[in-house]
Amino acid sequence: MSSESRALGRGMKAAARVIGYACILIAFLLSSVVVAYDVIINWRARSFIRVLKTIEVGKTTGRDAVAIAERFGGSASVSEHTVATTSDTWSSHDVPMTACVAGDCELAFYANPRLPAFKCLADYCFGHPVFQRRVPWSGMGVSMEIKRGVVQELHGGMISIDAEIEHSAQTNVYSGESPVGRWNTTPWRIHKHQIHNMTGGPVHSRSEIRVEAWSSAPRDRILSAFDFNTRCLWLGVHCSTCQILPSACDAYNHGDWYEFEMPEVALAKFRQAVNSCALGVDLRAVYRQLEDTNGSGRDQKLRDLHPDSLQLPFGAEVGTGSSCDIDFYVKKWRLDWGSPRGPGDRYVTFVMDDNCRLKRIVSRVDGIPSRP
Repeated sequence: MSSESRALGRGMKAAARVIGYACILIAFLLSSVVVAYDVIINWRARSFIRVLKTIEVGKTTGRDAVAIAERFGGSASVSEHTVATTSDTWSSHDVPMTACVAGDCELAFYANPRLPAFKCLADYCFGHPVFQRRVPWSGMGVSMEIKRGVVQELHGGMISIDAEIEHSAQTNVYSGESPVGRWNTTPWRIHKHQIHNMTGGPVHSRSEIRVEAWSSAPRDRILSAFDFNTRCLWLGVHCSTCQILPSACDAYNHGDWYEFEMPEVALAKFRQAVNSCALGVDLRAVYRQLEDTNGSGRDQKLRDLHPDSLQLPFGAEVGTGSSCDIDFYVKKWRLDWGSPRGPGDRYVTFVMDDNCRLKRIVSRVDGIPSRP
């Protein structure tokens, strides 16, 4: 081998070492950025959640809310509702946060780091199509609705997205009593949603768990609804809804978080109506029998209560057996109709034949015998 060949070989080896060292350095720098990002966002998110739990809907003042939003680099906006003869629109514009101290506005702020270097990196990466396809990303934010200088609504949520599915958990707390209805003994509910995207967009489907509570709910339940998992915010980590907010899934699957029960006055009318219902009548006759129970006309409903947001009157659930079967609940331990029945549920099932005529009655309510 000539001296020139040996020199060329040594040069190539040296160049390879330089390239190797450069790759190691780049990998170290990139991993350092990721680690730094994860450390900062974990610290910030934990602080974010601690502060979030100090907010009391209906009590926290606009001044205190503004101080919290300023700490996390928040912004303020005002929404305007315009009603015209042919359209009904909403618009929003930014305002100084001082407008929230004694007035009406919405404050929004986020747990993600706001340092310029991280913001530039995030804006580039999250907007780059290759990054979006290969690396999951997450975010967490809060909004507060302020009216007359007092926080009236608090909304906190976390989202985790990859190339195929978007997982999110949302907690909404409102002031006052639950508007759902007088049957409900606790102002608390949890919903789970699964939505499939048929448009072929960047996210193919969406999964969400949502906690809704009112300020009259037990304080410990409200606080547990903000126990978001901060590890889900790490760069490249993708979490399911139950990993994002484990307490909500546990309450949804195992809790007695939302029970309603028909008052005794309405229950007495219900017993009389069901026991007087003749077999063989059609579905409409069943509804007429149950809706007009005190001789004062159909406008007087069975409960004599304020209408609530149940899907049908009196806790009715259609389609339990044949397409016409109906369950009328007088006691149900969860409002979410997709949840399993609880051991204490009380209901009457109206079993219909193929022509939607009443074939038999199956009762789990005291004082209403099953027939035939």
